[in-house]
Amino acid sequence: PAVVVSLVMSLSWVGINRNPAKSVSRFENLLAFEKASAAQGYTQLAFYQANQGNMLAAITASEKAYSLDSSPGNFLNASIFYLSSEDTVRAIELLDRSIKDHPDAHTNRQALVSLLDQTARFADMTRVCKEGIQQQPDEPQYYYFLGKSYLYRGNLREGLLALKKCKDMSPPEPIPAYIDSLLARIRKVK
Repeated sequence: PAVVVSLVMSLSWVGINRNPAKSVSRFENLLAFEKASAAQGYTQLAFYQANQGNMLAAITASEKAYSLDSSPGNFLNASIFYLSSEDTVRAIELLDRSIKDHPDAHTNRQALVSLLDQTARFADMTRVCKEGIQQQPDEPQYYYFLGKSYLYRGNLREGLLALKKCKDMSPPEPIPAYIDSLLARIRKVK
């Protein structure tokens, strides 16, 4: 009897899970019963959808995850899915919101600074770096990006001071090389 029960259950499981659409639907129905773990479930569903190449469904699932649990990790995951869909603006909005709600979300702040740098949003980058320095005054990366943001905004004195502070902190590579490159460009302009 145990073999028969096991066989019936196995065949049922294979039959249900053979179709990805049915599997996703079944998974979502199960999440409705378990609210405490639903955010984690939606995060897993988002990664599953992304692996299947369905970024819209991945974004929808990740949005459900952070609506149930606004932890920094859920916001970071959602921003990654938005970036994968080339929606940098929405990714920046989510990361910015996450650090406002969680000022100690250092990974999210560093990801936000990087995106702001890539999109040349230097005024926002200045603000986020200053906040980062308040939270982590020993993190040289914030001084580097603060200096860079000041330079690109035309504040040469403030930019050079921030870059000097960064260099004095003995930052890891490649930051010193980046600083040297920025300073070389400034010398050429003068």
